[in-house]
Amino acid sequence: MVFCKTICILYKTKSLLSRRARAESDITEHVSDFRDKRKDGFIMTEKQQKAIELHGKGYNCFQSVACVFAPELDVDEVTAFRMGEGFGLGMGDMSQTCGAITGAVACMGLLNSAGDLDAPNTTKRATMGLASTLTARFLAEHGSCICQVLKGRTGCPVVPCDTCIADCVGYVEEELKNRV
Repeated sequence: MVFCKTICILYKTKSLLSRRARAESDITEHVSDFRDKRKDGFIMTEKQQKAIELHGKGYNCFQSVACVFAPELDVDEVTAFRMGEGFGLGMGDMSQTCGAITGAVACMGLLNSAGDLDAPNTTKRATMGLASTLTARFLAEHGSCICQVLKGRTGCPVVPCDTCIADCVGYVEEELKNRV
C-alpha cells in the first residue's frame, strides 16, 4: 500500500515537473522580452517600466508596485514605501504571497475603499472581490502566488520579480482605466 502511494506521488510529481519543464522555455523567452522592455509583443507601459526601475534601485516588489500608483491613489510615495517595507520577499521569508501581488491588492484597496470609518462595510465586499479577481488571474497566469514557488525554490521554473511586478502594475492600470 505504501509502495503504491509512493509510485502515485512520484508519477504526479514527474507529470507536474514535465509540464513545468515545457513551460520553462516560455518563461525564459518571457524574461528576455522584459530585458527589451517588451511583454507578449506589447510595449510595456510607463508605469510598468518605472516599477521595474524602482525594483532595480532596491525597492521590494510591493514598494515597486505601490509607489508608482501613489499619486493616483492620493498617497505620498514615502508612505507607500514605508507601508510596503515588510512585504518584500513574500512577507520576509519567501514563504508567503508575492510582494507584487500584495502591493497591487493594497492599491486596489486604496482605489476602491470608501474610507468610511463609521460604516466600514460600505465597500469591503467589492474591494475583496477586486483582490480575489487579481490573485486568481495571477495564479492562472503564473501557477502560484507564493514567492518561493515563483522564485523556483520548490523546483518549479522561476518567474522573475520583474514579470510579477509588471503584471501586477498592469492589473492596477486596467482597474484605473475601468473607472474613467
